Amino acid sequence: MLAVTRAARDRYCPNVPIHITEWGPSYRTSNDEASVVNGNHIGAAWTAAFLNVMLENQVDGALFLVTTDLRQQREGTWENVWGWPSLFTNAQACGKSYPKAPFHVLDMVSRLRGERVQATSDGKTVHCFAAADGTGKRLTVLLWNYGSQIPEGGVPTETAVTDPVTLRILEGESFFAASKVRVRRAMVSSDTSNAYGLFAQGEALDQRTELQQVQDDVVAVTDALEVRFEAPPASVSF
Repeated sequence: MLAVTRAARDRYCPNVPIHITEWGPSYRTSNDEASVVNGNHIGAAWTAAFLNVMLENQVDGALFLVTTDLRQQREGTWENVWGWPSLFTNAQACGKSYPKAPFHVLDMVSRLRGERVQATSDGKTVHCFAAADGTGKRLTVLLWNYGSQIPEGGVPTETAVTDPVTLRILEGESFFAASKVRVRRAMVSSDTSNAYGLFAQGEALDQRTELQQVQDDVVAVTDALEVRFEAPPASVSF
């Protein structure tokens, strides 16, 4: 759709900017299995993937469709509506406004530091952004594994698999100017930093809904610094 839009723009009105006024994983807003992608890990990975699609197709600006969480009263109690495109749970239903998984991805993007640097992937479903802050000697990477199919009227299906990732950072020695560096990684997945995942398992929402750090290592620096970890399907690492 975006490629066709861009082609039409280039043919009939060159240089006019392309803006998307509303975007999100699904237009469906109920609590059924086909709708909750707006609030779970699949929606988080979709968000990262769609940001990349917009960049590749030269979209100039876009607005994420989001509002305060709708709520439904069932038998005298409030129920959080997971399918509604909100970044936090409803406090009346959950006792507190806990962050939903897609929020963490937008937060990750805001925390990329420095200038964007080239990042390539040889995986079918794993892709990434990277930014380098030369002053602070910090490299930040946003990496996602996304292969979900989200039909308009059905339940999402997953085509991605857990992928063993080797993040190879070229010219690491000259960039970091150190013999060792600290590698910290946070992640959103089906069972990490995912409020809906806890809810679906019947567990109470708590601090586990916050972005969870899953790796903290000290790695020796060489000319091609390598960091290894596994990326589950529909996950985002930072």
